[in-house]
Amino acid sequence: MEFCILNGITHFGGASKMLEMYAGQSKEIAFRVIEGEGILLTPEDGKLHNLNPVGTRIFELANGKRTVKEIAAMIAGEFDVSEKVAERDTLNFTESLAHAKILKLSAKPIK
Repeated sequence: MEFCILNGITHFGGASKMLEMYAGQSKEIAFRVIEGEGILLTPEDGKLHNLNPVGTRIFELANGKRTVKEIAAMIAGEFDVSEKVAERDTLNFTESLAHAKILKLSAKPIK
């Protein structure tokens, strides 16, 4: 049985289950794009986080209405990478942002 750990919680079903989760931006995060790169401010710790163009686009696409898999498919098309690579990288990135409380992941669409 596959599993992965997110926010200290074990999710059985592994990466395939996580790809079906909806990703949404945390409302507490300040976000701006400057010269094609995203800058996030996390108020909890006052840190600035710089995103490269792919990370910026993933964050922009995380509107709570798209699954991680749907976001990865859009990334694959926009950045000319295989869906497998896009899924792996998008999943890893969204998990790290969720762990930092920058993104929220949910089994249902996020309002």
